[in-house]
Amino acid sequence: MKRYSALYAEFIGTFAMVFCGTAAMAVNETTGDVAHEGVAITWGLIVMVMIYAFGPQSGAHFNPAVTTAFALAKRFPWKKVPAYVITQTTAAVAASVAVKAIIPKSILIGATIPSIPHESAFWLEFLLSFFLMIVFHHNPVGCFVYKMFVMPKSIWPKSLFVNKISTLLYMCNFRNPAKGN
Repeated sequence: MKRYSALYAEFIGTFAMVFCGTAAMAVNETTGDVAHEGVAITWGLIVMVMIYAFGPQSGAHFNPAVTTAFALAKRFPWKKVPAYVITQTTAAVAASVAVKAIIPKSILIGATIPSIPHESAFWLEFLLSFFLMIVFHHNPVGCFVYKMFVMPKSIWPKSLFVNKISTLLYMCNFRNPAKGN
């Protein structure tokens, strides 16, 4: 039962993250009302809320790259990787389909189109993902983001830097591989 509980948490967390972030991007694409800052804040807040809600249940990976990196670092069992990756990918696709159904005018549905050659964009994405995984794995207490959100509320102001990280990642075109861009 615990396995299904973790997969449920990964599905809901990934769906919510991709849905909210992609919907913000689609609304901005079709109306221009959200702006870059609004999109970045949406991504940052939904990641924070989902980590806080589902961290204890599943580890709050919400991203096949994170799951794979944890397995490579021997912090997550390889036997669970396929179920997590399938669940995360299914949730991300379902969220994107839901956004397209709700905002049919959106052509990009939250996709970011590189303004540099595709080969350069691939390597940029690869290196940014690599750097993110390094941050997760060179922290002696595990996933620093999750640890921040389960701390007492009196020290939550220190966690506000996550929004800055989210903005940086958005500006650098960092994306969840399950989302498909």
